Amino acid sequence: MSLQAKLVFDSARVGALPGFRSVAAAERSLLFRADGLCVDMLVLPPSGGLQVAHGQVIEEACERGVPGATVRLGGDADPVETDAFGQFSVSALHVDGAQTLHVGSGPLALVCSVPNEGGTR
Repeated sequence: MSLQAKLVFDSARVGALPGFRSVAAAERSLLFRADGLCVDMLVLPPSGGLQVAHGQVIEEACERGVPGATVRLGGDADPVETDAFGQFSVSALHVDGAQTLHVGSGPLALVCSVPNEGGTR
């Protein structure tokens, strides 16, 4: 079963703190949620044609990492498996526009639509 995960936090959508004119973060924090699983990830700026993301797949109810989940960024990238704490690092060729993160855990498959830099899908 494949589910579209809901984006519940995007650091690109957070405004500047009082006293600052703008916020230019080097990386972006994103949090997705669907069917008892959360995907918390940090997306680094593209470098050398690659998009890199580090994160963790978490069971929402017990707040524990999900070991052995498969994670893939983009359509053609090789999947990686989460470690004992549910952590992962993935990379894919950078594309303009939204990327898609695929997460599989048992019979459940989540699709996380990573919005482009402007925060839109």
